[in-house]
Amino acid sequence: DPRAFWNKKILLWEAGRYDVNGQSRNSSLERIADRSSNSLRHRQCLGVELISKKIEGRHIVELGCGSGMLAIPFIEAGASTYHGIDIADVAIEAAQARAAGYEQGGRISFEVAQVNTLSELNRDAIIVSLGLLDWLNDDELGNLIAQQGERDFLHSISEDSASLSQLLHRFYVHLAY
Repeated sequence: DPRAFWNKKILLWEAGRYDVNGQSRNSSLERIADRSSNSLRHRQCLGVELISKKIEGRHIVELGCGSGMLAIPFIEAGASTYHGIDIADVAIEAAQARAAGYEQGGRISFEVAQVNTLSELNRDAIIVSLGLLDWLNDDELGNLIAQQGERDFLHSISEDSASLSQLLHRFYVHLAY
């Protein structure tokens, strides 16, 4: 069950992968993966930078938003609103808590949903997913593509290279999942 899997894993996974100070409480295997996740941290910064020229006054919809770590950076980059969608209830609760302390939090919203159950997305929105496509099955991916239309979007997938980092990642995925 993907929802149960991510409800159990997402917050510790994010803490390890994105916590620059290395304050992870993850297992030894996860801590090794945390230290080799520079591309994930880079992807977050680069995601905002890549669409910053198109973001002014636009709506952002992030699929697979986790705990909403990009909501505030997108608003501060000029987005009029941000709507985050994730499968994990615990991630959305953490995202709502994060936004509640932000002075422009009224421009940020979140919902628990699966990609294959999404209603039609805002036609003017820029659709963002950083890593979600790696986890979708064929039906979910097909649904997302069908809804994409001619909108502006930014989707990222895992790197496919023969680097040491990628080999370690593949080994980690094999052991962890």
